[in-house]
Amino acid sequence: MKTLHLAPQKTTCGIATYTANLINGLKKYCDKKFFGLPEYKHWTNELVALPTRDELNFLSEEELKNFFISFCKKARSFDAVHIQNEWGLFGDTGASLQDSLNNFTFLIENLLPLNKNVTVTFHSEPDFLVRDGLLNREERRAAKIWKKKLLPLCSKLKAVVHSQITKKRFIKSGFEAKNLYVITHGVLENRFLKERSRDDNNIIISLFGHLASYKGYELALDVLKLLPPHYRLCIIGGRHPRSTGSEINDFLLLVRKLELEDQVLLTGEVNDEEAAFYHGNTDICIAPHQADRLSASGAITWSLTAGCPVIASNVEAFRDIQRQENCLLLCDKNSPHEWAWAIQRCGTDGMLRKKLIAGASKYCEKFSWSNVAPLHVNVYKS
Repeated sequence: MKTLHLAPQKTTCGIATYTANLINGLKKYCDKKFFGLPEYKHWTNELVALPTRDELNFLSEEELKNFFISFCKKARSFDAVHIQNEWGLFGDTGASLQDSLNNFTFLIENLLPLNKNVTVTFHSEPDFLVRDGLLNREERRAAKIWKKKLLPLCSKLKAVVHSQITKKRFIKSGFEAKNLYVITHGVLENRFLKERSRDDNNIIISLFGHLASYKGYELALDVLKLLPPHYRLCIIGGRHPRSTGSEINDFLLLVRKLELEDQVLLTGEVNDEEAAFYHGNTDICIAPHQADRLSASGAITWSLTAGCPVIASNVEAFRDIQRQENCLLLCDKNSPHEWAWAIQRCGTDGMLRKKLIAGASKYCEKFSWSNVAPLHVNVYKS
């Protein structure tokens, strides 16, 4: 079988990393299976990179359509097609949600007549249906495209989502249950060993991922203000590659306003080796996400491999992880005093630390890419 993938590639965004790990996991699985099952001998995976945000800014509508048409022509020689979807991937900096949906719809319209096995992983939910109110014109237009144009097409493809609650929301949006597959977000194989290279008594709290307001850095700073001065906050990440906003400036202004300059480090974009260094020197990881309708989080899978306790917002996506293994300490996303209490507990309660770290280890093993990637094979073949 030959599978053609469409996803971001020339960027550090989470979906690009997700796809690279998926393809690598599929390759390892097929290489292993080949020794017993000859059908896997010629199983290949090829990735076509979606245009980056910068590239999209210079493409006309016709040129973007030509890119999708070219992709569909390439797909003719493949058995299966797997597309990674997040609405922002299908539009330039100034694109509306409506534009992005139209672009994605155009791709699917041209792909389905080829009668290929088409799978789409949805990394975000159709939230615009929830906000489809009288005053929300953009959401109303997006909802109309979803209901009138995209849903009829989706009955002819298969969709992968990351949790049961997301599956339920897609069904409520009109998606057919028989076309939905729940596959948990994979976790990196490599464990970050706790090779502490510090000899101070500071307690390092790390928040991993690109700087974005929904990830709760404002709450993290409010919490830090409540803690003793030997607690330090490290934001492992920088501006999202698809962002052109002022989030870094806004963050640094807030740090200064709260007089926390000596307790906060913003690393900027890091590579895997640098991320391992920061995680190796972390005492507690936090994920204070503010989005209730979060589908999944690649950032929290990194945190779970760090070998230290992880504290996360009590939102559905993280409750889903907690149901799998007792590996998170959950706190209300709007309660800085609760977070400060939880962080201090993790810093002083050895039994709690041991329990959370053991749970995280079990979760990482259960949902390693070696175990998660092969689940896609049945989707492609069904």
